[in-house]
Amino acid sequence: SLEPARPESKEEIERLSFNEIGKYDRLSVGETEWLNQISRGNITAIYHEEELTAFDLFQPSGSRFVVKPSFRGMGLGHIVKIAFLAEERWEHSGQWQREWVAIGNTPSQKTMQKLGYSQTNRLRYRFIRYPGVEEGK
Repeated sequence: SLEPARPESKEEIERLSFNEIGKYDRLSVGETEWLNQISRGNITAIYHEEELTAFDLFQPSGSRFVVKPSFRGMGLGHIVKIAFLAEERWEHSGQWQREWVAIGNTPSQKTMQKLGYSQTNRLRYRFIRYPGVEEGK
């Protein structure tokens, strides 16, 4: 199921973020901030039964999506990003969507390109989706 991250998923999301993205990009926030981010819709997750399989964490400096290794190759990263980008709040937003992709993560790079992101030349491994590009604006 695709839904806002469950409050009890905090430790699992922090662990996956640390293990799959790296110690410098890890998520570590207090309980109040965590609940605030969930209530604002900034953390979308996919669950298989009760197991967290993927999540997308919005941060203005660069969002992160992580798919649990045992669930890779199923298109979950694409699904979680589409769900996030399809939200009404982004439909008329002038805010750029930034995404960091790990070195050598070719599947994630392909996902970003399919979703209209372009790799930047300023920062390695960063993809940006410019507002209005997909609508031809």
